[in-house]
Amino acid sequence: MRAGRGVGPSGLGPADVVFYLAATIAFTFPLLVHPAGRLMAPIGPGDPYLNVWILGWDLRTLTSDPLALVTGRIFNANIFYPADLTLAYSDHLILQAVALWPLYLVLRDVTLCYNVLLFGSLLASALAMHAFAYGVTGSRWGARVSGLAWGLLPYRFAHLLHVQLQGLYFLPLAFLFLHRLMAGRRRTDAVGLGAMAALQAITSVYYGVIGAIGLATGAAALVVTAGRWRGALLVRRLLLSALVGAVIVAPFAWPYLVVQRREGFGRNLYEAAQHAASPVSYLRVPPGNLLYGQTGLLRPSGDARGAKGQGPEQELFPGLAVTALAAVGLWRARRRDSWPLALSLAAVAAVGFVLSLGPEGVRLVYANVHRLVPGFQAIRAPARFGVLVSFGLAGLSALGMRELARTDGSRGEPTGRRAASMLS
Repeated sequence: MRAGRGVGPSGLGPADVVFYLAATIAFTFPLLVHPAGRLMAPIGPGDPYLNVWILGWDLRTLTSDPLALVTGRIFNANIFYPADLTLAYSDHLILQAVALWPLYLVLRDVTLCYNVLLFGSLLASALAMHAFAYGVTGSRWGARVSGLAWGLLPYRFAHLLHVQLQGLYFLPLAFLFLHRLMAGRRRTDAVGLGAMAALQAITSVYYGVIGAIGLATGAAALVVTAGRWRGALLVRRLLLSALVGAVIVAPFAWPYLVVQRREGFGRNLYEAAQHAASPVSYLRVPPGNLLYGQTGLLRPSGDARGAKGQGPEQELFPGLAVTALAAVGLWRARRRDSWPLALSLAAVAAVGFVLSLGPEGVRLVYANVHRLVPGFQAIRAPARFGVLVSFGLAGLSALGMRELARTDGSRGEPTGRRAASMLS
């Protein structure tokens, strides 16, 4: 069995970066024209202003008291005095603030930093998904399709008011390290898996829980389909990943555990059901979608607005082209050496779909996960598990694009056997 040489971010070239940069500029226009004058968010109060304040607090604190990041004082935000650890009442955005800190030190403009964060999140997500797709398929065109689908999927534009929900750039890299670990059982890949999963959890509390469930599902599917459960070495490597992740996450998770114990912020099944998806949610798009939203093709009728099941949490349409390519990839993988990869991605999508339906979907499954998985009680909107559906479809679309390239005899397209051999 070979481990798959050439796997990783090396699939990204200058042309790919320019491609994603141009696509992100086009999809976020006119953000580039007014990077500091307008907030790239829906008009009106709510989460965008909250997140601007959080980002501003982080940046000002890093500037005036850098040691607050080490001591944890940064969580004692200037709100709800005399309560402490009030930054843990929402996503803390500390990791994002650290990345933006040099820009803030030069320009001292929080609005610009917010817009750069949103733009950079889309771009970084596309690049990360490209790296994952190329790493597991060896197809450059497949990676481009997958990166575009993940970086600019409609879900993101339904949640423009939630900048913290744009932070999906570490999840594809975590899956890349997972596949490499399953193939080679290398210690470095185990550390990489733990680090990427931890950084995803630090970036967004929601995606920490969602990503962990997705990774566990993908790992279990690979074990079953590729026969990777041999000996104790893999178990030790996975435990190492968990240890690395726990050590990195602990300083950021501790304030949330304290606040949870003190304030009781957990969500019960009734609350979760109010923000769950339904199967029809996967056929709805944000109103700004040019093809399906503004034409009304995939928008609810006017008298349905305001009813339960409407709003940005329910706009989970992944795209027809991506879904079609994913179907091709899954179908053709049956006769290829990429069948374990395809089933793993399909399993991630299936679990995401079931959990996105909340307690009123498959209640026995959701209730048991809610009861048994640490941190799951914090999930207010189960519909956000729809990102796992999008991830699975985006990954499968890379397989589908690779198969179409093989069919039409395109030159220069890698066969993908080196990457597929990771899981054969």
